[in-house]
Amino acid sequence: MNSSNNLYALENPEIENAFFFRQALNAISTPGKIFDLSCNLNTPNGLSKSAGSLLLCLCDFDTPIFLSETFNTDEIRKWITFHTNSNFTEKGNCKFALGNWEELLPFEKYQLGTDAYPDRSATLIINYEKISNNGTKLFGPGIKNYTYFNLPDEKKFKNNNSLFPLGLDFFFSYENKFAAIPRSTRIGEK
Repeated sequence: MNSSNNLYALENPEIENAFFFRQALNAISTPGKIFDLSCNLNTPNGLSKSAGSLLLCLCDFDTPIFLSETFNTDEIRKWITFHTNSNFTEKGNCKFALGNWEELLPFEKYQLGTDAYPDRSATLIINYEKISNNGTKLFGPGIKNYTYFNLPDEKKFKNNNSLFPLGLDFFFSYENKFAAIPRSTRIGEK
């Protein structure tokens, strides 16, 4: 682990998990805004503090997780199981997916929700070193006028938004930083 050799991730789990959950809600409510988590979260090698915090506050025994090849290690699996009691599954059955951009493609493999239950879609947590507020123009709910975010593939996010209210939600994470791009976010020129 980054800070210790035990599985315990948090010193004050109730307080810190509440903080993580609030930050996740803030991120999904303000698409493209980059949040910085200054925390003492112990995560396994290869798992960022921001991705770990999202898994801790959003996943439980009822949220099957897909891990891409890079993240599908014994150490990461044990850590996630210990803290969330989540099961692991393939892309088509997951509620959450964790991986690098290329390893999480294609999006068509994930649950996109249904007309009756659009909330039954997957959320992807993407390990993404290029988190920055430049690049693609974003607008829509939660964004005053517009903002910018460095998306890895603008066309894929336009296609995802065209499915709204169906589609995928995304968190981009790297080290202590993360941002969200929900399916309601419109991409490109206004």
